Amino acid sequence: MTVYLDGVERSVMNNQNDIVGDSFTTTTRKHRWDESEEYLRDRLISVEFPDGRKTSYLYQRGTYSFNTTTRKYDFTASASGTAVRVVTLNGKSENANVTSFDGGAIDGLNMEVLSYANAGRNTAEEGYD
Repeated sequence: MTVYLDGVERSVMNNQNDIVGDSFTTTTRKHRWDESEEYLRDRLISVEFPDGRKTSYLYQRGTYSFNTTTRKYDFTASASGTAVRVVTLNGKSENANVTSFDGGAIDGLNMEVLSYANAGRNTAEEGYD
């Protein structure tokens, strides 16, 4: 089932296990196909899994510049930037304690230590388009 709420596409997939009688729900939120900012169109906002895990995504326009001290590229958010940074945050869906990352709003999640097979750590990964 797909619905649009507050300009966001929300898809809910229910899997029914008839043998055990369990029901599993995965909720996916993504930006609409007609989003005013082209770089956000059809991009994931978050995915909530049946076991309580949640992945949220942040997309920021900006620029990368090389830092000669750290020998790495630094990102600076800017509406007129030519790069798009993609940050993936992994945590839990209940009791959200993180609603933003590096100045950008995200779909809230709990970034406390997980007890999943992720070696007990939450992750934030950065990439670019």
